[in-house]
Amino acid sequence: MIDTDTTSLDAHFDQLVEITAPSDDPTGRTTYAQLEFWRLIRNVAGHQIATHAATLDSLGVAEKPGRPPRNC
Repeated sequence: MIDTDTTSLDAHFDQLVEITAPSDDPTGRTTYAQLEFWRLIRNVAGHQIATHAATLDSLGVAEKPGRPPRNC
């Protein structure tokens, strides 16, 4: 697990952004493996979005009508 108190999520994001599809993959095996990795990241991101949204909901962040959630 990443310790977000000592490791910036931005630093991990920057590393992920730099990943590109391999240019020398004649069988497509490595490209497929990377695609599976990206699929897992997409699933984790969706889970994290839902979890964080539920936390905001339980905190009542957007309870006042007509008022968008505050930036923290």
